[in-house]
Amino acid sequence: MCLWKRFLRWLFPIWLGLFWGIVFAHWTVSHKLPAAWNGADFSVTGVVVGLPIHKVGYCRFNLKLKSLQLKKSHLPVVFKPARLTPRTVQLSWYKCPEKILPETEYSMVVRLKRPRGYRNPGGFDRERYLIAAGIDAVGYVREVQSIQLLNTDKWSVDLFRSRISDFIAAGVKPTEKAALLQALLVGDTRNISSQQWELYKNTGTVHLLVISGLHIGLVAGGSYLLLMSAGRLFPGLSLRKRTRFVVVLALLLSFAYSLLAGFSLPTQRAWVMVCALMMSTVWGRQSSPLSRLRLAAAVVLTLDPLAAVSPGFWLSFGAAGVLLYIVCGRLGSGAYLKSKFASMIKIQLAVSLVLIPLLAFHFYRIPLGSSVINLLAVPFVSLLVLPLAMLSLLLSQMFAELGSQGLNAAGWLLLEGSFCLQIVADWVVTVWTPETVSPLAIGFALLGCGILLMPRAIPGRSLGVVFWLPMLTGYEQPLESPAFNVTVLDVGQGLSIHVETATHHLLYDTGPKFRSGFSAAQAAISPYLLNSGVRHLDKLIVSHGDNDHAGGIDYFRDNWEINQLITGSAKLDGTYSKCSVGQRWVWDGVIFTMLHPDSRAEAGADQLSENNRSCVLKIQSEFGSILLTGDIERETELRLSERYRYQLQADVLVVPHHGSQTSSQSEFIKNVQPNVAIVSSGFLNRFGHPHPKVVNRYRLQKSILINTADSGAIRLSFRSEYKKEPIISRYRYQNQRYWWD
Repeated sequence: MCLWKRFLRWLFPIWLGLFWGIVFAHWTVSHKLPAAWNGADFSVTGVVVGLPIHKVGYCRFNLKLKSLQLKKSHLPVVFKPARLTPRTVQLSWYKCPEKILPETEYSMVVRLKRPRGYRNPGGFDRERYLIAAGIDAVGYVREVQSIQLLNTDKWSVDLFRSRISDFIAAGVKPTEKAALLQALLVGDTRNISSQQWELYKNTGTVHLLVISGLHIGLVAGGSYLLLMSAGRLFPGLSLRKRTRFVVVLALLLSFAYSLLAGFSLPTQRAWVMVCALMMSTVWGRQSSPLSRLRLAAAVVLTLDPLAAVSPGFWLSFGAAGVLLYIVCGRLGSGAYLKSKFASMIKIQLAVSLVLIPLLAFHFYRIPLGSSVINLLAVPFVSLLVLPLAMLSLLLSQMFAELGSQGLNAAGWLLLEGSFCLQIVADWVVTVWTPETVSPLAIGFALLGCGILLMPRAIPGRSLGVVFWLPMLTGYEQPLESPAFNVTVLDVGQGLSIHVETATHHLLYDTGPKFRSGFSAAQAAISPYLLNSGVRHLDKLIVSHGDNDHAGGIDYFRDNWEINQLITGSAKLDGTYSKCSVGQRWVWDGVIFTMLHPDSRAEAGADQLSENNRSCVLKIQSEFGSILLTGDIERETELRLSERYRYQLQADVLVVPHHGSQTSSQSEFIKNVQPNVAIVSSGFLNRFGHPHPKVVNRYRLQKSILINTADSGAIRLSFRSEYKKEPIISRYRYQNQRYWWD
């Protein structure tokens, strides 16, 4: 009976957690824009929340809605109560005429759709990110009807952060220095350049640049020590009362600092962890560190159940768990901590060891040497730069000149620290990519960490190294020649295709890049390749120079080892080979043949459009064939039909030009005779791809038409057991999430 009660005591929180997770999921999804309203225009009134992003030619901001009215009443609308309509929407405003400020009320006409992101193995889940941030719809501004700046005397966190950020920008020069201070003091990372982000990522010091658990813990701990010292001036207070009072004040100060960062979900998680560690003093109850960590995890997951699938959750609690594992509850743990410097090194190395598998699983690349860098960088930022910057910011409210000099000094220290990081990154740091990041391999590596970090008295700890071998060696069953796999990635309104044979990898096109600097190559294609165990590319073919196909070429040139770059474009810079008819090579029994452009196209290159310069590649083996066509249009399709006729026949066709009406002529489709036709297009794209007439042509041919906008990444396996009928895997349907449509 006692065992049964104990079992129920453990089971009840699990049931409660599952119940709350289901309620949270239903409530969150019910606020999303109804599917029937996708692509519709609305008259909205709302207040700007958060810090708007301003870039050249456009800006982006979040609008908390007060009212929402459908503009086009002829659309089919499913009625929903007002409390279930979208709460906050994320809007882009192209050619925005002025700076957008928080707490500004706008009345405008916007076009909205449900949040959507790329759906690929290993890629960033934008929909989860948006839904966790409370964004229920995304869209863009079509017309502004009125603008009203609300009462600025009313205190607002966002407006306060914006003013501090503007104050730093005005008083600290150059811009790079101000950007680092804005990130450190108010969590404003809008002005951090992509080069700076890359530097901090490659050296494992991103947590120093943004307001993280480290900074919030330092504010709480530093406030506690200072206030306890000041408390000696009041001997009349008992030590217990003084300690409780100081802990509450320290938590309030750390909460205020969290508000400066916008109290985002990662910041909330960090503050909750600090509270869990310090609140037992206020309660007057002794609890084990493990109990406090469990309490912190329970509170975090209650506030945001989606934190369970967030990398930050596992990294934060993983690091805290390592500290408990190696310090608490061991004989001689006091002696272990006597030498502060030695213990700091040991703890840092232990945490770094455990974080390697977690970082590999979530981010695929690990900066080796980051633990040594952090031994110097953490004290530099936390004990010198951060206190100086915060003190200078406070002083600037009373002594503007003195505060400005202090902020400039703190910014100078940060900038010089970045220069030192750059030198270290160039000469010392190596970014290592594990051979495999499969869950099984990562699990074995974590088990190995547990064995290696066991107390010294336990024999056989070195056997933990054996459990790292799956992640280090990465053995996986290779394809058997002449089998091959083709994956059409979901990159929105663009194209990127990965072709894999037994020992070779080819990438056809690199997807789009946007004016914000965001690129499908970095967000979707590269993570997919790393997740699939690809470490270099034998060939990169960029079909032509349009942005939706060549947007990621610079990223791959800078970050990937590529044996050969081929393109049909005449406008791309750099060293590359031209694709031309007659090029042929064989990899592992798989034949690759270039069908276009031909010599006549080259002779008339001045008249040939960029789309019609696309490299047309046919891939075939005894197990099946596929035809990759880029953005060719009617002219090239007719030329190919005249030249090859039924030699064009392929089991699978990647539909030309995303299904545009200018392509996929009936004669071309009849010559190819595809059993499967794949469209790579964006969800509700403005071009209307694939065009209804094009869809009908493939239906008349009795081809199965699949769109990445609906299915996510599409994988085709050409193997012996599926001879002439490749097995098709659709990522969206095989990896369904409740927040996905």
